[in-house]
Amino acid sequence: MKPITAALPVANWIFRGSILIYLILVYYEKIIEVNFRSFTDVLFFVYVLSALLLFIGGFLSKPTLSIISGILIFLCTAYFMVTDLPNDFTRPQILAFLIYFWPAAVGLYFTGSGN
Repeated sequence: MKPITAALPVANWIFRGSILIYLILVYYEKIIEVNFRSFTDVLFFVYVLSALLLFIGGFLSKPTLSIISGILIFLCTAYFMVTDLPNDFTRPQILAFLIYFWPAAVGLYFTGSGN
């Protein structure tokens, strides 16, 4: 069976839009008031800003903005994965931890593919 190549641009835009909406909804409370008092606050801001730049990068013909945004999303997600690693591996904590894999995968995807 051949892949449906026409669905790839649609999937790219779904990735871009969903990561932007997800990060805004999750971190809205933390970024609504710009507060750069701690390193984590700066990372939350960079995280959401890079998702916005990834979305904007889809409109540009050069893939550089998408690649840089993908790297930032992946690195921020990796940092949050390491800092939020559960102490005891119970099922609810593992499920809450697994949500980090989706933004990391999207960031790594756009790092490797560009636009």
